[in-house]
Amino acid sequence: MSRNRSPEKRTLFIEPLERRTLLAWGPVPQLIDQDLAVANYGQYNGSGQTIAFIDTGIDYNHPALKGKYIGGFDFVSNDSDPLDTDGHGTGLAAIAVGNAYTFNGASYQGIAPGARALALRVDDDKNVPDSRYEAALQWVIANRTKYNITVVNLSFGSGHYTTEAGRTVYADELATLAADGVFIVAASGNDGAQSPYGVEYPAADPNVFAAGSVNAGDVISKFTERGPIMDILAPGEGVPTAYLNSSDQPIYLAATGSSFAAPFIAGAAAILKQIDPTFTPQDIMSILRASGADNFDGDKEATPNTQLSWPRLDLDNAIALALTRKQGQPGAAQLGSNGRENGLKFDRDGTLYYAWYDEGSHNLKFATHNANGNWSSIKVVDSNKDLGHFVSLALTSTGKPAMAYYDSYNADLKYAEWNGNKWVVQTIDSNRSTGLYPSLAFDQYDDPVITYYYKTAGDLRMAFNDGSGWTISTIDSKNDTGRYSSLAISGTGQWAVAYENTTLTQVRYATKGSKSWSIQTADTTPIGGGYTSLAFDAANLPGISYYDAYNADLKFAHFNGSRWSAETVASKFSQGLYTNLMYDGDGSADILYYNKTADAVFRAVGGIGNWDVNSVIDGGGRHVTYASYGNSQRWFTYLDSVTENLLINSL
Repeated sequence: MSRNRSPEKRTLFIEPLERRTLLAWGPVPQLIDQDLAVANYGQYNGSGQTIAFIDTGIDYNHPALKGKYIGGFDFVSNDSDPLDTDGHGTGLAAIAVGNAYTFNGASYQGIAPGARALALRVDDDKNVPDSRYEAALQWVIANRTKYNITVVNLSFGSGHYTTEAGRTVYADELATLAADGVFIVAASGNDGAQSPYGVEYPAADPNVFAAGSVNAGDVISKFTERGPIMDILAPGEGVPTAYLNSSDQPIYLAATGSSFAAPFIAGAAAILKQIDPTFTPQDIMSILRASGADNFDGDKEATPNTQLSWPRLDLDNAIALALTRKQGQPGAAQLGSNGRENGLKFDRDGTLYYAWYDEGSHNLKFATHNANGNWSSIKVVDSNKDLGHFVSLALTSTGKPAMAYYDSYNADLKYAEWNGNKWVVQTIDSNRSTGLYPSLAFDQYDDPVITYYYKTAGDLRMAFNDGSGWTISTIDSKNDTGRYSSLAISGTGQWAVAYENTTLTQVRYATKGSKSWSIQTADTTPIGGGYTSLAFDAANLPGISYYDAYNADLKFAHFNGSRWSAETVASKFSQGLYTNLMYDGDGSADILYYNKTADAVFRAVGGIGNWDVNSVIDGGGRHVTYASYGNSQRWFTYLDSVTENLLINSL
């Protein structure tokens, strides 16, 4: 295995090495808002944190790294002096923790100049055996507490992996470090967008975060290996950093390769660890994703690119967001106070996003619950008169939340999206009384799609924004139709919506074709309708849970590829309101709902002809909302009958 060397010739620039006065920031730090971060949050510089660099060693005598090195080991020469004679490891360390320096008349410094560096030399410019990487990782495990190692940088890789994988030799060491709270970042690789799309190892390891490269113009570098399992982007093309020349003398140069993107993320992780030492690696990546600038890989009409999006590091935004999520935030005790309609979603890193309408203040609120168990501070998303009803919460592929909701004061449909720094609010449809029961999802390009009820005409509508503005169209206008819309997008990209036809008392299901919507009736019996919830199973076949108001029952319908089957799941007294459908890892339908007669939250698990129904919690259940993370975590909200506040629990 070899390190991710630059695919291009290095650009050398030798400067005098005496101390300089800071000049204007260069284009690379300006791209990631490092200049703003230093100006706004200078006290957050990675102080107290140590980053371990497993690479070619570090030239600890280089002016850019004077005072940064605190120890390490040379696994090539088998001694305690990991002095770099190549420059690669020195360049990585300078990007992450380096002292201030100038290059081509512009100012640079490490992302986390208050952090310290450890060097584990494993690379002598030859193929490095996995056993040597394993020994270095074992050294980090043994010395983690002694040096407070909170971040590990791995700017090497080999192979090509389209899904997460673990190499037998040292995957267990990576898992141990991650379990101990150490953030591990690796370069994605330098072989470009290979089909099938993926990254190298160890970037592909489930306990490692993969960093790809952009240039100073924020364009994804052509050489960057990338695919669905890549996590984040950072500068890695023409990056000014410290290095060594052929005579092992200290120089500065513009380095290129995904190797040099990884230490930007390592330095940012060190800063977030300084802000809150309890942040887990997943907490850190959730913050970096949600605060980053989205970067789309290629024009939508082009075919050579992955057509995927990733967040690109924004340091100033990341620090600001981390401060709202740090342990001990004020206001968490008021979580859900006076709450009613709400939305609940997990991001891919295990952070729970929670939005709710506050009946007391008549506005829309938002908070997050991270992997280490802490709630963020509560933010007001929109506070203009009485709004936030029927809120629908969704996340982009880059981990940014958005909401569609009803403005009852103006009778409009509104939309709020997090842009990495703040909430941006828009009115989408204001044609008389419109926007009730909205349901929000994102397509494969992270374009927002909203279905909703146009009350004035009694129609089901859709609003879609492909980046050029919102387009509004009608899905179904037969009779009074469109209440309780539930929008979902299948794994194959199929748009679908389940909803109630009030006039015919039917549950309907519509799918989007290339030119029009195809509409089916999922249940032809008179059901009275209400509280529909649509989800796709592992075979991308739709299921719908819904309330039969005619009989006061919970019902479920499933399409097997050729026809719909519908049945009653629970029928004793009044139950089935506020249904929430998802599918378990084993393919079972999982429905959480309100049993009005028992005043309790119930759960039904199974499928057509076979259901297991049990009580989950007593003493409330209106406005119940359900979310899952992986196959184990289940969280839900409900309105407590005594306090009249929203409460949140895990199953």
